[in-house]
Amino acid sequence: MSGLVSEHWLEDIRLPIYMYVDSEIPGECYIQGEASANFMRKMPGLSGYRFIKGKMWIPRVLAAKIKNEYPTIFHYCFLP
Repeated sequence: MSGLVSEHWLEDIRLPIYMYVDSEIPGECYIQGEASANFMRKMPGLSGYRFIKGKMWIPRVLAAKIKNEYPTIFHYCFLP
């Protein structure tokens, strides 16, 4: 993991990284925390997603792909 982020960010990342799924927002989910967002942006295909107001929004389809590729690092958290 240290190849994806600098040592500064590595200390701030808490695993697993939760992808929050809000039932009122179809098609998207979000990651909270700047360190987690910076880690995600280092992954292939995620560099264009921005961290705004404490959240990084990504499409659910992409979240499912990431979750399937890295099941021990990423988990879903379903919100009511």
